[in-house]
Parts: sequence; structure tokens; C-alpha cells
Amino acid sequence: MPPRRDDLNMPPPAARVATPAAKDFDNDWRTGEYRRPPASAGRSDLVRSFEAADFYRVSGSHSKRKWIGWGAAGAAVLALAWLLWPSSDGDQAADEAIPPVPAAAPEDIAKLESLLPRGYPAGTCHPVPPKAGERAKLFCYRNTDPNGPSSATYALAEDKENLDALMAYVVDEGHAVVCPGNVQSPGPWRRTANLSQKAGVLMCGVPDDVPTVAWTNDSALLLGIVETPGPRPATLAKLYDWWSKHS
Repeated sequence: MPPRRDDLNMPPPAARVATPAAKDFDNDWRTGEYRRPPASAGRSDLVRSFEAADFYRVSGSHSKRKWIGWGAAGAAVLALAWLLWPSSDGDQAADEAIPPVPAAAPEDIAKLESLLPRGYPAGTCHPVPPKAGERAKLFCYRNTDPNGPSSATYALAEDKENLDALMAYVVDEGHAVVCPGNVQSPGPWRRTANLSQKAGVLMCGVPDDVPTVAWTNDSALLLGIVETPGPRPATLAKLYDWWSKHS
């Protein structure tokens, strides 16, 4: 039986973590432009966690608004843009240099792999550099179970506060729509085996008109974002059906 969701109200938008304007990011995913931030830019760890082309789509349409590959293809594009960026002098380049992103610890990658939904054959998912607030991150190609997503990104958050911040960004940028079955989105979801406890937050969205489902698993500190390009609402209904059997 699919997990049950309720209609409890989510906190008002003002209570969520504020999302900085696109101009504060190293990349502007709305226009596809990539640039260095000024050396004086004051950026929090949360802002840094979404830099380097986070939420960058690697499947679907070729629109300039890229939302979900979340670090896989986008990181490569940013790296290329960085190498080709002209510099007037060495001192300025040194001031604006971005430190390398450390790789996730093997044990954190293994932990995240153990939390993946079924339907991912060996070699389907690949680690990508985590950002601030994340312990590990995986990008996955097609899930082979019925109605499985064509691509997905999963992140293991450092703690509940960071998990909520990551999801708040997804909600703010994800063009949320009501989930199939008139289920609140964004809204809490619960497992059938434990209806008294909220399991996490669920959101259905159509960023760039691509059916997408995102959710958190509070107890596991897991964030999942899955997508399948195709006509909606039929594609979103299939993706939601997959999620209800794999969450």
C-alpha cells in the first residue's frame, strides 16, 4: 500500500531558508551563464552548497533552464568555463581562485548507496563532489523498475538543519505542482507502517516542464530528486507511482 500523506500545513515561505539571488552564485542556472564571483562577495556555506552548477539537468530538453542533474554535468561545464576564463593579471586570479571541493569519505558514499531505492543496477550511480551541508552525493542514470526515473540525484545531508535547507532550495526553485491524487505539494508524507510520524517532505514539480519528484527522508538525512522527461500529467503520475513504491 503506498505511503499516506496528510494535509498538514508547511511553514510559510518566510520561515524557510531564504534563497540568494541568482547573481550571487558562481553560475546562473536560469541563463546558462557561468562566471567568477568577486573576491569580496560574502557567501554563506549554504550558498556555496548550491554553487558549481548544482541542480544542473543532464537529461531532458535543451532549454537554458537546467535544474536537476545536480552537480554531474554542471560541474564539468563550470570547470571548463573556469579554465577558459580570461584574467588580466595573476594577482586577481589568485584572489578569485575557488578552493577544490573535497571528495566524500568512502564510508559516506557507502552509506548513501545503502539508502538508494531499488532498481539501480551496479554502475548506474556515480559519486559527485558534495557541497557544504552534504556528506555525500550520487548522480544516477535510469532506474530499471517500472516507471523508474530517467535520472536522479541523491544527497546525504550532514544533519537535519542542512537537510531542511537543501529541500527549501528545491521547493523554491522547483515549480511545485499538486502531486497526483490531489496530494499536497510541498507537504509532509508518512509511511503506512507509522502514520503517527512524519517521514519527510514531498514535492512534485515541473521545472522546465519536466515531471519531477523530490523528497526527504528525515531519519536517514536523505534528499532525492528524480525526473523523467515526457508529457504531463501522465509522466508525472508514473513517476509518482514509482516514488510511492520506493520511498
